[in-house]
Amino acid sequence: MRQQGVCPPSASAGVGLTKQPTSTERVHLKKTKEDVAAFSALHRAVPPHQR
Repeated sequence: MRQQGVCPPSASAGVGLTKQPTSTERVHLKKTKEDVAAFSALHRAVPPHQR
């Protein structure tokens, strides 16, 4: 999967590594990669301002 140029809301809110450091534990998806790809495909055509 490749990222589709999405900017998370926290990026504009001033949240960064100094305020919210990276996790020290490995994080795993609760969904399969196929589930995530299917969800992404459903919403890819929706303009960002309508999401």
